[in-house]
Amino acid sequence: MAVDFRHGIAIFSLIIYLPCFFVAVYVALRHGFAKSAGWYFLVTLSLVRIVGSCLELATIANPTEGLFTGAAVCKSIGISPLILACVGLLQRANNSIINRGQKGIPPILFRGIGLLVLLGLILSIVGITGQEEGAMSYKPNGKSKAAICIILGVWVITVGLVFIINGIKHHLPVGEKRLLLAVAISLPLILIRLIYSLIGTFSHSSRFSIGSGNVTIYLVMAVLEEMVVVITCLAVGVALPSGRVACRGEPVSAEEEMKDYQKARDNGHRQSVPAPYTR
Repeated sequence: MAVDFRHGIAIFSLIIYLPCFFVAVYVALRHGFAKSAGWYFLVTLSLVRIVGSCLELATIANPTEGLFTGAAVCKSIGISPLILACVGLLQRANNSIINRGQKGIPPILFRGIGLLVLLGLILSIVGITGQEEGAMSYKPNGKSKAAICIILGVWVITVGLVFIINGIKHHLPVGEKRLLLAVAISLPLILIRLIYSLIGTFSHSSRFSIGSGNVTIYLVMAVLEEMVVVITCLAVGVALPSGRVACRGEPVSAEEEMKDYQKARDNGHRQSVPAPYTR
């Protein structure tokens, strides 16, 4: 099998995501590997893109159904980690607001969003791996359509969370406000990626097939958007104070931190708020 434009995109993805993977690991270790922080999902996406690119390149020498299916599964996983990363950044901002004695969004909402995305991801993978044996091209089925609808719904909810937290962002430490900026930049790009998947799932146009569609459209509407979102979030992660410092916010004395924490509890915010970092 000859090397084509699609394989060139796979090589380009390796060039971008290999360094992004190591930066994501650094950021995750620096801020904490808790899923609520969002950094974990950037590590996951970078790794998935690396594996997917390797599978794509492996089809040059061995164009088997298994390799094509594996590459298609890796491509379908892209949107879920991106949205979860954005939700994680919003949850970190929300926790900072609560830790400063202010009313934020109930954390159970973030957990519910995570479960919805997980359900959408499972349906998406099952929809692809459930293709008829011998089918080298991807044909969307009911599970794939349900998955993309769930993810679209989660995207709408995430936009709503941005507006809610933006309305109380004056309670955020100055450095944490860039979390909102990163999410605000990322969500329109994720929407373009979603539109690509929606067209590919609900239309009969072969140009939007994730496995055998128009490669230029795939590059412009999917690949580049994902890369920009990952790089944007990682840039904010590198610039932010470490997780523990950020949770302390302002003021910095341990006594004042504990007062803010107790105030949040006394105000009735029974919201799984992490206790302040103690020196």
